[in-house]
Amino acid sequence: MTQKKSYLLVREAAEICNVGHSTVTHWIRGKKVRAIESGNRYLVSKVSLVQFLKLTGKPIPAALASENPDRPILTPLQSCLDYWRYQDHGKNCESCIVQRHRLPICFVAKQNDSLGCSTTCTQCDYFKDIYLPRYQFIHGLETPAVVFKDLVILGGNKQWEHLCGQNENTSTGIRFDQIVHPESLSGVIGDHNRRLLAEPVAPSRDIKLQHQQAGWVSVIIYIFVINSGEGTFLLLAEPTKKDDHT
Repeated sequence: MTQKKSYLLVREAAEICNVGHSTVTHWIRGKKVRAIESGNRYLVSKVSLVQFLKLTGKPIPAALASENPDRPILTPLQSCLDYWRYQDHGKNCESCIVQRHRLPICFVAKQNDSLGCSTTCTQCDYFKDIYLPRYQFIHGLETPAVVFKDLVILGGNKQWEHLCGQNENTSTGIRFDQIVHPESLSGVIGDHNRRLLAEPVAPSRDIKLQHQQAGWVSVIIYIFVINSGEGTFLLLAEPTKKDDHT
């Protein structure tokens, strides 16, 4: 009984969303919509379907209105290679530097000529499906904020972009060693390693961040665990003063 309430047949999902059967199957195989296998058929999660429609700007059908979640449904973390495996874009993966070097986060290589993607990270379906939902909440914060994993920034809010002279496209994929002053970096890395080991860490740290035009900016940072299993963290930055020296 629970399964009938929570899941739809592919045919039912297609009818409700006014798309073809093959379109829904494509969403499932591309891991855009969660589904479970039952015998020789897929059962589509209603909540996951609504979340996908919301993220892609599609209208929510009346039949799914009651499934509209208050909190985002996060697609499990997976590599870009796995995400694109059964799609046409996956043909580009074999020669991509991310595949050759087994990079855990593909967008750290966004400036490399051997990257197999032609779009910006923020326009990429993989990024929008896997990573964007993990940091969208920071746009409701008034404090400069980023979400990061493995000391790589997934995304920042407008206040962070102003603080560091960046935009959404340049913030995504930035490594901490690219924006944290060398004198501050070892302490930041040490704190991060202790957090990964669940060891006690000071609640705040004074550091200097690189502003792309104005030089170094002194800030106090506060870091909070978002998901220890995924290794994702929230960083809040409180500006103190600006330094014009390097």
